[in-house]
Amino acid sequence: MKSYFITSNSIEKGPSSGINVVKGDADFLYDHSKKYLDLRSGLWNVSLGYNNTLLKKIKEEFGLILDNGIPYLDINSYHHDYYDEYSKRILKFMDEDDVFVSASFTTGGSEGVEMSVKISHDFANSVGKNNKKIIIFKNSYHGTFFGSMSVSHKFFGLKHSYETVNDVIIVEPPKNEEDLKNISSIIYDNRDDIASFIIEPVLGSAGSINIKEEYLDRIIGLCKECDILTIFDEVSTGFYRTGERFAFTNLHQKPNIVILSKSINNGIVPFGVIVVDKYTYRHLQNQNINHFSTQSGNLLGVTSALVTLDFFQQNENIIKENVKLINSTMLELSQLNSVFVNGRGAMFSVPVENVSKAVRIRDSLKQMGILVYIYHNTDDSSGITIYPNLLMNPKELEKSLKIIFRKMRD
Repeated sequence: MKSYFITSNSIEKGPSSGINVVKGDADFLYDHSKKYLDLRSGLWNVSLGYNNTLLKKIKEEFGLILDNGIPYLDINSYHHDYYDEYSKRILKFMDEDDVFVSASFTTGGSEGVEMSVKISHDFANSVGKNNKKIIIFKNSYHGTFFGSMSVSHKFFGLKHSYETVNDVIIVEPPKNEEDLKNISSIIYDNRDDIASFIIEPVLGSAGSINIKEEYLDRIIGLCKECDILTIFDEVSTGFYRTGERFAFTNLHQKPNIVILSKSINNGIVPFGVIVVDKYTYRHLQNQNINHFSTQSGNLLGVTSALVTLDFFQQNENIIKENVKLINSTMLELSQLNSVFVNGRGAMFSVPVENVSKAVRIRDSLKQMGILVYIYHNTDDSSGITIYPNLLMNPKELEKSLKIIFRKMRD
């Protein structure tokens, strides 16, 4: 028997849901006979839902590019006005104080982390650090390229030994002052050996573990004192998923590097960006970052990101208000049903005592037309993850949450 494609699931099993999708519309996916409320946001990519208004505009812009006969450009050899336009606009959108000064295009989050790890090594050379250790959080996830897996604790202990690629220090995500004190001691005691700290402000794949903004500020501040880069992986949290434009938006201290993908263009085509601040850019000027992808700067990717950024800005108030409603609905209903949840904004997880039960709940919900995601950590903690799209109909969400929480109690 032939296998036509390989996914992260076993070759024999194929895609985990078993759903043959034929259409998407607003909050729903459809197969040939049934519709499903997508509480996964297309694996967190489709943050604006299956939005016909956005798709129509992107289709028009794609047509202009293709009508001009340039489906592909080698960004190392050629220039296009969209490169400058998007770079300027995303930098301004991210930070009006001009902290960030450079944007590099990637094909997605995994590649963004890959490039950031290389920058981390080159930065260490620039400041005279012989060792290039990277701090990561327990149960962190940063992608599936070899370098990005080497800084993803979720992959440690597997037979492929991804953890041998980079020398890392694993710390617990801070839940209290004692945890933060421990992290601070590790940073300070190893400051001459640490190049960077890669941080998910909310650890999505670990069960939506939220880190207090106060703790993030203090970590970034100490890292800056110790010449350690802070790299924010905002592939999941970026573009209003936490309620603000980015998880770092309200911080007093800004990270040195931010990695973006997924919602950047509503998952239309593979695309991502990493941005760096003035401090990092200055140290990289005499370094040769050996990184290139032939699809970086793909014009359709840049175009889809431009159109999506327009949509975000034009609908910012509506999106932010709806995320507030999603947040309050989740917290109120979970409390009413005595169900504990982690997360904030429009990213939440519900712990379940074992992964087998989480699978049963997921499969039962699928039969009822509700799609959710499972997380499973290195310490065997597991549960259900709920990431509604940012514009989801509040009544649909409330109705589905009542069903989900009832299942949790069964």
